[in-house]
Amino acid sequence: MQPGHASIGGTFRAGQVHVSQATATTVPVIGNNTAVGAGTSVGGSFTSAQQSGIGVRGTAVATVGRANGVYGESRSAGGAGVYGKSTTRSNFADEFAAGVLGESVSSSVPGVMGFSTVGAGVYGTTLANGSAAITAFHQGTSGSGIHTFGPTGIFASGGVPPFGVGIDARGANGGTFSVVNNGNGTACRGSNAMAVSTGFGVYGRHFTNNGFAVFAEGKTGATGTKSFVIDHPFDPTNKTLSHYCTEGEEPLNVYRGRVVTDARGEAWVRLPDYFEEINTEPTVQLTVSDSSDSFVMAKVAREVSGGRFLIRTSKPGAKVFWRVEARRNDRWMQAYGAPVEAEKPDFVRGTYMRPELYGKPQSMSEDARRFPAIAEPKRPGSR
Repeated sequence: MQPGHASIGGTFRAGQVHVSQATATTVPVIGNNTAVGAGTSVGGSFTSAQQSGIGVRGTAVATVGRANGVYGESRSAGGAGVYGKSTTRSNFADEFAAGVLGESVSSSVPGVMGFSTVGAGVYGTTLANGSAAITAFHQGTSGSGIHTFGPTGIFASGGVPPFGVGIDARGANGGTFSVVNNGNGTACRGSNAMAVSTGFGVYGRHFTNNGFAVFAEGKTGATGTKSFVIDHPFDPTNKTLSHYCTEGEEPLNVYRGRVVTDARGEAWVRLPDYFEEINTEPTVQLTVSDSSDSFVMAKVAREVSGGRFLIRTSKPGAKVFWRVEARRNDRWMQAYGAPVEAEKPDFVRGTYMRPELYGKPQSMSEDARRFPAIAEPKRPGSR
């Protein structure tokens, strides 16, 4: 078939053109390949040479039902229903180059929607450094850049080790990255699968002291150690320094300070105004600091009450360091408590958090039960 013209709104198949409505707006149509067999064949193509033109445009004008603007179907095991490829470079300042770009003006209809019963609903891949396989911008006051539903909402794999980020989510002007799970599964999982690695499973960063790099509204658990890590003060460019948290079977709040007893050897210590609102069962420890040859004794003369306690020493003018430990008793603790021993839920019973510590294979880990092996989809063949 020789090049011809068909209106937007017509349908095209290899070797034939169906025009449903004639308009002044036309695009070139080339249909000249119906070959079946090895090699790369092109059934037909729509081509636009305009700077802001569209290669293929499909518009569904029906306002009800499930009409599709563009529908693509592939019956090949390695093919794609719709394949988009961009061969230009975008500077992200005033233009955007994309293999597939979806835009929606509806509050309830997505720009791009993918559905699959066996593979990936939407698959994106990139081989360029500094670019993303799938980029989603959301500029509204509600809604989401990417909305998913399924056992695995988003499967994201970072670039070639040791660098690359599976998901890079950046909130702007109050925006958030939100992942919701309504069952016993995991809403968001970050995993570093390198056997020898100093990387991160999940990395959060906040540039001010007012917010949180990672915030948990609820319990936070860890099978390993909890620590702060800073640049080593003696060799900050080559080493780090770690300090570790003290663990216990009950949640404790700690308050500390120092006082000097008066001429009678007494000193009242005032705790924060909110102390009794969030604490219970306080205990006090005292340490005397004195350079004289005499032995100075100190005791708690009156226990904590009304947010204060009284210290008495055998010698006036003695310096006393004090430390108060109290069991946390805020409203969260009153509602949910802090259980120490608990039964594992049924879906991970019979597994280990860290099976290698018991000489067991990784197949017996909770991780393997929670997240069955996900076959990474193959990259569709190039067009």
